[in-house]
Amino acid sequence: MAIALYDSVGDQTVSTGVGPLIGQNLAPNPRYAAPITGNAGDVSNGINTAIRIETSDGATWEVCETVPALSDELFTYSRGTLLKSSSGGRINF
Repeated sequence: MAIALYDSVGDQTVSTGVGPLIGQNLAPNPRYAAPITGNAGDVSNGINTAIRIETSDGATWEVCETVPALSDELFTYSRGTLLKSSSGGRINF
């Protein structure tokens, strides 16, 4: 399956553990757009993509496949195949 890539899109979460992440539709800083902005580059519901997940200081991170699921203007990001990480495994928030 092909992977969609989005440039300069970011989201925040308060999810814990190593499971799915519930986004807040809030860009983490001004360099990024929120995933749902009304722009052509918005993240698409049900489209396989890759995401980078990182701690707030950016020191610990992982890249994994996800198929975002949209509900009530918020995405749930599954944590599929781990592609790369700073620790060799999943981040446990």
